Amino acid sequence: MVYKRPVKAIEAFRETIHALRKIGIPGPEKEAELIFKELLLIDPVRLYRDNPKLSAEQTRQLKDALKRRKYREPIQYIIGHVSFYGLKILVGPGVLIPRPETELLVHEALKKIKKANPKILDLCTGTGAIALALAKNLPGSDVTGVDISEAALSWAEKNRVLNGIENARFLKGDLFAPVKGIRFDLITANPPYIKGTVMKELAPEIKDWEPEVALTPGPEGLEIIEKIIASARDYLMPGAPLLIEIAGGTDPEILKGLAETSGLRFEAVLKDYAGMERIFMAKRRADKKKGALRPPFKLLRILKLERINKEHYQDHDQGIDGQGFYHRQTDDQSRGDLSRSAGIPCHTFAGAAEADTLADAGAQSRKTYAYGASKDGHGVITDLASASRGSGSGRGLISSEGKRCR
Repeated sequence: MVYKRPVKAIEAFRETIHALRKIGIPGPEKEAELIFKELLLIDPVRLYRDNPKLSAEQTRQLKDALKRRKYREPIQYIIGHVSFYGLKILVGPGVLIPRPETELLVHEALKKIKKANPKILDLCTGTGAIALALAKNLPGSDVTGVDISEAALSWAEKNRVLNGIENARFLKGDLFAPVKGIRFDLITANPPYIKGTVMKELAPEIKDWEPEVALTPGPEGLEIIEKIIASARDYLMPGAPLLIEIAGGTDPEILKGLAETSGLRFEAVLKDYAGMERIFMAKRRADKKKGALRPPFKLLRILKLERINKEHYQDHDQGIDGQGFYHRQTDDQSRGDLSRSAGIPCHTFAGAAEADTLADAGAQSRKTYAYGASKDGHGVITDLASASRGSGSGRGLISSEGKRCR
């Protein structure tokens, strides 16, 4: 494109479309509009309303852009930045270009955060787009981005400064190596996931320009994702979420299996706006406390409640509802029994822990009674809470035959 005279914008715009089409660029009209808007600072309204003359500098910039596109350099590198979740993200050689579909990961991650001041880890951070978007939208958060590439981290730091974000930092290292011993309320990652066997099929703008280390981890495409899932539990707080961007077409069952065998609870694989699998979501399973009791309402639902033989309790009219169930004796008899709709048979409770649960279930009551039929005076426990917490650490309730409940 050579101009021997000042050229007006509309004429230059039409010639730009023609040049891009000749190069083989898909969607040349849209890209020409992008060049004029972002590089020459002439938006469509001004273009068609004012049809300004291009300055000498604008003409030079346009020629340079078309020359670089002839070699299929990404338009994002030529313009020098992209928009990502409301941020201006600088990009250039040596760093992966953030894609629009990655904004879905940020959107879902923000929905997962419940704490006011969460600690967040973003792996394979690249330009820092995900980390910075989370930090910007969660001012009280402490965000750490990690990448193995020094070049990528340089871009990430430039973007942090450009967007004025103070609650984010970037560390160099391989996945979790720089944050050993630290646990986070959220972990995100956009790792390399393209299968090495299909790299040659990608557009020249991708395979010839973007860093291969940010595109493919190996022949299967899951090599880095597997490492992240396998180690994530050690770096997540109990119940904290893990979100990873994945390749479209990835089998969710494979990821589910990886999660379930790594101490995580698989939640879902979300599809992007094009209908492709895009976001893997899981969370760390909550730690089980030793000796901890299930809430009474859960206990009542889980245990298989069986009716006691009514005949064993025919001599004990207090606390029996005629169906062989224990009643809760309360100061206010109007509050009724432990549960007329879901009574608890003697043999359901095996020891002190279960007795504690029964006592807690009747927290509004001062006395809870269980009845046996032994003749030696041991058939009645008059204070279940005291009895269950006594010196006999595993003692059960007394059955109607004078035996401990099983």
